[in-house]
Amino acid sequence: MGPVGRRSQPPRELLERAWYKRGTGAFVLKSQVRLVQESLAPWPRRGSTLLEINCAAGRLQELLWEHGFDVTGCDPSPVLRGLFKASLDQRFACHAAHADLLPWGDGEFDWALLHLDARENVERLGTCLKEARRVARRGFAVCFWNAFAPGARTLAASRLRIPLASPLAVYRALRALGEGRIAMRSMLAGPACSWKLCARASGRAGLAARAALALNQPIPLCFGALAVMRLDLGPLVPLTPRPLLVRRLRLSGATLAGAAQGEASARSNLSVDIAPKIRQTRL
Repeated sequence: MGPVGRRSQPPRELLERAWYKRGTGAFVLKSQVRLVQESLAPWPRRGSTLLEINCAAGRLQELLWEHGFDVTGCDPSPVLRGLFKASLDQRFACHAAHADLLPWGDGEFDWALLHLDARENVERLGTCLKEARRVARRGFAVCFWNAFAPGARTLAASRLRIPLASPLAVYRALRALGEGRIAMRSMLAGPACSWKLCARASGRAGLAARAALALNQPIPLCFGALAVMRLDLGPLVPLTPRPLLVRRLRLSGATLAGAAQGEASARSNLSVDIAPKIRQTRL
């Protein structure tokens, strides 16, 4: 009888999907949804198309669609694409594509949302950002786990093996594109133990739970475990032309009568000038 091998570990995608369903993972997913919602709030979305790169099992597809985007997803993992199809049926489309080599043309989408969910994306960060910029003509956002946050490092050391990205590296890569304005936002600045307190907090939360909730709110800096950087390539609010300022004039009766008399005299002079020419043409 040969040696008994160790049981193979499930794929990270399945572990992450199961973790997001309850407890701390459910709170983290709720936080991610809120962070993405607030980060993309300045984008005009009526009639706009959005490509979600590395959309996984489609956790954010319905949220993006409900907020007015015509959303399309892509992911390189066949496991996640199968979960996407099973959970969202035929309402949304998920294509097979890698973040550093997208099969769409230049400027085919208005916006793009890139998730750095694989170590290969972090290692080829510049190429992934250039591809997102290529297919999105108005701007794109990058969602990643912050390598400087203690909570994110805890998840990276666990069975989930979540890849981490440096916010300085993401910022420099966005600056290297040489265009647009960069905005950032993050959430879950507290340690992973505070997330458990937030997940267990109820309506009458204690002092520790309230402190944990306050610590893990969205902040306009990349100090939290979940971070989003947004690159806007144009004006976010459609420009509305201001009406012309017309000065109102008050005309008296004598002024109107004079204007009418002048118009009548101009018509008579015009008829006098034209009459000889008409007679010449008849002759």
